[in-house]
Amino acid sequence: MLERNEYSSVSAHTDSTPAPPSAGAQEVSDYKGLKDAILTFLRAGAEEGTVRLRGYIGDAEKDVNEAWIDISRTEPIAVYALDYMVPSVTRLLSEYEVSFKLYYRRGPEQVHDVVYVESPTVFRERLADVLGAFGPGLTAETSYYREHQYDFDAMLPELYYGAPLRAMGMPELTRTVYPDNPDAGLRRVIEIELNYPHAASVLNTRAARCESAVKAMAAGIPGGLEPHEKARWLYEALIGTCEFDWDLYESVEEDGPASDSLTAYGALCGGLAVSEGYALAYKALCEQAGIDCRVVRGRNVHTAAPNSPGTGEVPAITFTEHFWNLIGIGGHYYHVDLSPDAMDGNLTYRAFLLGDFDMSRGYDWDAASLPAADGPLSGGPPPGDPAEPEETSDVTPIPDPGRAVDE
Repeated sequence: MLERNEYSSVSAHTDSTPAPPSAGAQEVSDYKGLKDAILTFLRAGAEEGTVRLRGYIGDAEKDVNEAWIDISRTEPIAVYALDYMVPSVTRLLSEYEVSFKLYYRRGPEQVHDVVYVESPTVFRERLADVLGAFGPGLTAETSYYREHQYDFDAMLPELYYGAPLRAMGMPELTRTVYPDNPDAGLRRVIEIELNYPHAASVLNTRAARCESAVKAMAAGIPGGLEPHEKARWLYEALIGTCEFDWDLYESVEEDGPASDSLTAYGALCGGLAVSEGYALAYKALCEQAGIDCRVVRGRNVHTAAPNSPGTGEVPAITFTEHFWNLIGIGGHYYHVDLSPDAMDGNLTYRAFLLGDFDMSRGYDWDAASLPAADGPLSGGPPPGDPAEPEETSDVTPIPDPGRAVDE
């Protein structure tokens, strides 16, 4: 930390005429102006800077020290980028000239690349751009940081599954906030680092191939079809060209290497997928065909029969992570899950255009975050039957791979 003996003060010039300001020097007259000048140097990534204190109100030498301490503790950009600063104070009769040397813990490019965001919405847009370009990260400064509005556990999946042609493997996200003191007010610098399963060049190549495959398959849709008929045609086409990846599905290694079968690229270009890959590929195809489509990240519900029937033993219920789609047709929404038919290799359509009631018999999801699926093309609860959905059903008997998730 800077101490008083870390700057120098020299006696006034004997010449009665004040020396001209140094080239590029900023003139300030109060403490706020002094702080603002230092921040100007910092944001520019300058290694040196000069400030002329003219008609200054206050103790100049003391304030220079206090300004640095204040900035180093409370200014987000300083906490993020600056290591330390060495000022030199020179007395010029009734004025002072302060020269600064700034030493950074970040490179000049990193300082210049800090962007200002007005809100979490703008931050989200910036992060979406970075993810779409397979960029290494994002550093943003905001004046209104509230932790619950920057929920990256929710934001990253939302952006990732919302862009299936760029979803080539979920990146690992590391977040650091400067300063990390919760009592430091609302201003922060947020640093996001993204680690992808492959190099950006590889991901861009795969994304381009995937986009071409989507366009080629969607181009085969016969003319004159209604939206629900297009959705069915794409359902059949994707299942007909992509096999279910049983090896990955039955694997018990939850933290193993990323698999192409979890992506639209794996489904459309590799011919193998599990539910996540099918859902991403189907979303990309539907969007290409002009059909509103979302990826739903939920759970399959598995109910095991009691070990000793007739004893009153409660059936064991387990949940496994599962992905499917919600499509919009004619102002209504419907669930579509390709996995059951893909697993069987037969087209039964038992999880095609389902409403919430039927879907809830074998699935669990955050219904509050999605539109209700209750369109006229889907079945609904029996008339006059407001009871809870049945615990078991033949809607989609997906085998339990033994990878339970927390309830």
